[in-house]
Amino acid sequence: MSRLSHPGIVKLLNKRDTAQAIELTLEFGGTLTLASYIETHILTTQTVRSIFKQLVSALEYLHSQGVAHRDLKPENTVVEDVDRSTNWTPRVKLIDFGFAAPCFSTSVSYVDEG
Repeated sequence: MSRLSHPGIVKLLNKRDTAQAIELTLEFGGTLTLASYIETHILTTQTVRSIFKQLVSALEYLHSQGVAHRDLKPENTVVEDVDRSTNWTPRVKLIDFGFAAPCFSTSVSYVDEG
């Protein structure tokens, strides 16, 4: 995870192995999960599109780097703390890579079930 660098993915700053645990130091991505944000805000179509595009961009990057997140949900996405001007669109970052696994295919196959 330390090699990943994308604005939509929380950065791993440091990893330290101790006898009792593995300690990770992560970039601060925000205090609000996307789940909480959705519950407390009225989302315009423009805002939903922006969030979706950011998530797709982050996932596309992850897959191009051979990583599958495998636990994508609003609770594993944070809304960055930024200045909320009148035209503010939330910036989101993926977190919690505990279920992440290598993926080696970057192509998508579609099955025609018709």
